[in-house]
Amino acid sequence: MTDLEQAIQAVEQGLKKPKSAGRKMQLAKRMAYYKVPGFSVALLEQGELAWAKGYGVMEANTEKLVTTETIFQAASISKPVAAIVALQMVEAGQLELDTDVNEFLQTWKVKENKHTQVHKVTLRGLLSHTAGINIHGYPGYPSGSELPTTQQILNGKPPATSKTVRVTQPPGTEFKYSGGGYIIVHQIIEDVTGRSLADLAQELIFDRLGMANSTFEHLLPEVYKPQTAIAHNRTGEPIPGKWHTYPEGAPASLWSTPSDLIRLMVEVYKSFHGTSNV
Repeated sequence: MTDLEQAIQAVEQGLKKPKSAGRKMQLAKRMAYYKVPGFSVALLEQGELAWAKGYGVMEANTEKLVTTETIFQAASISKPVAAIVALQMVEAGQLELDTDVNEFLQTWKVKENKHTQVHKVTLRGLLSHTAGINIHGYPGYPSGSELPTTQQILNGKPPATSKTVRVTQPPGTEFKYSGGGYIIVHQIIEDVTGRSLADLAQELIFDRLGMANSTFEHLLPEVYKPQTAIAHNRTGEPIPGKWHTYPEGAPASLWSTPSDLIRLMVEVYKSFHGTSNV
């Protein structure tokens, strides 16, 4: 058995509970136990994609197999991808990490309050979840729902179902995970460039790295639908309308595959070592 075959077998036949020396568990049985119809995995090893494989089906009670090109909603993995777009803008001189973000925001502003008297909200703080912004995450909108604009999301106005985005503790004082902070990042990117985050990510990241199965379009383009896994609830049943929609963009709108994300991770690794061409 090759090293690659052993690595794959370790995943499929050798799962263990954390800090447990007990018996090994089979992947297929764990999927059945947790009612997971299908998923995809990719392994990064020594700076390269070592292997990738799909398991199960794209939709429960069908024979549509998950492959390495099956697209999934990437949820909060959207955030680091959006952060890379913002950091490329910093590198290009379009943004600054430690300047008050209100100097870049044009169509919406962070409201000053008692928490912003000493330190202002900065891009560095937003990207690192240390800007003191509220709202942990966004639940998405069921199929057929009226979707809010970015402005409505920021202001907490209908049809947005989330609260107003605001500063709830002094910036820079502690880590506080914030999807709300990343919707501000989204607005900054679009205000400064006059372009959508989806277009910028496509140009600056996806096209350059050959991430052919990734998009930030919150309404999934038709071309991707045949290869996209359906969302399921905790009982393993497909949700009505196939997916919830996430109009928030930077915090949650990414669709991708593990193999595509590995391509991005490899490039980040190269960038850290000064060998990236992107």
